[in-house]
Amino acid sequence: MLTIDPKEVTTAKLQGYLQSAIGPRPIAFASTLDKKGKPNLSPFSFFNIFSANPPILVFSPARRVRDNSIKHTLLNCEETGQVVINVVNFDIVQQVSLSSTEYPEGVNEFLKSGLTLRYEFLPKNYFSATANYARVERDLFNEGRIFENTKSGYMVGYGIDTFLGPIEINHTWSPDHSENYWYFNVGYWF
Repeated sequence: MLTIDPKEVTTAKLQGYLQSAIGPRPIAFASTLDKKGKPNLSPFSFFNIFSANPPILVFSPARRVRDNSIKHTLLNCEETGQVVINVVNFDIVQQVSLSSTEYPEGVNEFLKSGLTLRYEFLPKNYFSATANYARVERDLFNEGRIFENTKSGYMVGYGIDTFLGPIEINHTWSPDHSENYWYFNVGYWF
């Protein structure tokens, strides 16, 4: 049996022991706004149900282990008193991974991760927006210029949820070329 004295190991090593004891862990995808209304999005593995009566979900935006700094999510929660907990599924794993990058304060992880923002302005009526960024070249990682010469594309749209499923109209464009397109979606794919 392994006995660990928390006073005799580093915080990083202790965190590793604790995480390996509880697994697999669900992931909380926490979205917050700062006091100026700028969004923040970040995944947290320190997340679980705490109680059913009263219903309580707990997530811990713990300090960063490497430098003990406070995460933007916690700062936003303290400023506004609000957080939305989203649950991660397989369809958005890549976007969750992209949002976990430590961007400077004020950077919109919704845009960086390529997720679609949806704003319901009336029941079943919503506006949506998406941004995608990419860089495709040979020897991308060997050259060390990952963030240079990126390409981008954008989409804005309107949708309504009906008995047929969602009906959406979207407009897409890119500043990298003159082409733009309109897309119309009706109902579910069967």
